[in-house]
Amino acid sequence: MENRGAVDLAHRVMQVASQVFRYAIACGRCTVDPTAGLRGALTPHVQKHQPAIEPDELPALLRALDQYAAQGGEAQTLTLPAKNVSLAE
Repeated sequence: MENRGAVDLAHRVMQVASQVFRYAIACGRCTVDPTAGLRGALTPHVQKHQPAIEPDELPALLRALDQYAAQGGEAQTLTLPAKNVSLAE
């Protein structure tokens, strides 16, 4: 997973596996969590923030979402909070 760039996914998979093993230890089904030895072995996840939408870009985004929804997409739920925004430029 790390080799293809899915570092965040690799961390989440290890976290879930560790939860399963800790539960199994609590239930007496196993005695050790093998993921404990992997802590620190994975490449650290570098958080990357996505750029914000500028106010003058919002009308074009809402129009694009409406067009996507008209083509059968599921973008209608994304536009609900922005119903009071004017699409006029």
